[in-house]
Amino acid sequence: MNNNKDAKNPLDIRGQKQLESISKTVYSNPITSLSIAGHNILQVNLSDLPPLDSCTAFGMNGMRKIRDIDLTPLVKASQLKHIYISHTGFRRLEMSFLSKCKHLQSLTLLINENLSEIVLPEKWGSSEGFSEDYNSPEWLDYKIYIAGSKIEQLDLSGLETDMETIYITSNHKLRNINLPNIAVRKVILERNVLEDIDLSPICGPELWSIDLFKNRIRKLDLTCMVRSPNLRILKISQNPIYDRIDFTPLYRCKSFYCLIGNEYMTYVYDKRVNMESHPYLGDLVRNYVLFTKSEARRRGR
Repeated sequence: MNNNKDAKNPLDIRGQKQLESISKTVYSNPITSLSIAGHNILQVNLSDLPPLDSCTAFGMNGMRKIRDIDLTPLVKASQLKHIYISHTGFRRLEMSFLSKCKHLQSLTLLINENLSEIVLPEKWGSSEGFSEDYNSPEWLDYKIYIAGSKIEQLDLSGLETDMETIYITSNHKLRNINLPNIAVRKVILERNVLEDIDLSPICGPELWSIDLFKNRIRKLDLTCMVRSPNLRILKISQNPIYDRIDFTPLYRCKSFYCLIGNEYMTYVYDKRVNMESHPYLGDLVRNYVLFTKSEARRRGR
């Protein structure tokens, strides 16, 4: 038996075409990573697996024949850093065990086409914040990625771990999302059917870009952007936003250089603010892409 606590002991259960179930497994060393994959697997009972106390990575892939899965045994895997679940037939994911995962760095739920509900705990992750400099390459590992599901709402408000990226895309029934109050660099919420969005929880000096491409958003309040002086990119095209959008708060974003919207959108600003002095927005103002509030009214917009 290997007595080195730092030894890597992965357990891979995959590549077995005839495997139909996973039962008692004899494994003497602590598992540091667990990967389960197979298109013919009909049943998985995580309670039958070895202790997961030392497991830092957990993955499930390709189990389209399984509709229901009990993830409760993962409550013992408090050292988990990475979770990856993709191309399964799961209809519901009860993820209350995440409240014990204080070291979580990434959560990926990718193309689970039957998934209609994700239950997250009231608080999960670590409230201590990212321990290193936000420019550190290590921060690139901190991601939330959810794509290709049938969920209609997603509540991320309980997440306490700062993230480099929150990427929620191609969930064609997702109408509502609650964002977490954390430091985050990139927020990508493209190709869903979001009808309303509150960006205030994620606004802060760490925020670089926001992508709301191709949703159903009708109103957009950018007031909170005064707290994001380092914002660089805002993409809001292919949304039915007919109300005037006040871009005055973007004046404080001195690094801002990319605005992607629709031709029919009406961009206004407060004339008391010298928008023309902004290196990027000033050029838009001079070319009449942006209008003052009074000009917008005069033009009947």
